[in-house]
Amino acid sequence: METRVREAAPADAPAIAGLVGAVAAENRWLRTEVPFNGEARAKRLAELMTRGSLVVFVAETDNGIVGELSLHFRDGRSSFGMAVAADMRRRGLGRKLVALALKRARERHATSVAIEVYAHNVAALELYRSAGFVSTGPPVIEERSDGQRWEALPLAKDLT
Repeated sequence: METRVREAAPADAPAIAGLVGAVAAENRWLRTEVPFNGEARAKRLAELMTRGSLVVFVAETDNGIVGELSLHFRDGRSSFGMAVAADMRRRGLGRKLVALALKRARERHATSVAIEVYAHNVAALELYRSAGFVSTGPPVIEERSDGQRWEALPLAKDLT
């Protein structure tokens, strides 16, 4: 199955929101928890993409969008979040999406790119560290709606 990676358009927002909802339902990788309003999420994504403060890259197959990376720009810096469908992980899609995000952040003259990753997400931590991301501060403890306490690790890559 061929996978293509491209910049998303506002019209892709409903499919992106659907993917995020599916990954959030795993209750393991994302800050987003279910239930969440996918329609409102799609509307907000499309609005931010149209404004230019958000660039989204997607990985897709003939079956639709299977990965996404949402790159936010603010005050000369950027940050991102990423989701990949469970059956498409460990195939290099995340690496391709991160490479596109770093390229775009440089093109937009961002001084850094940041992300927070849950400490238990070992594969993601390995990916980001191999791309040059380093720890930028102490872990942040977050309490989930179900009472679980998760440790988020702030990472960043300097682009100067």
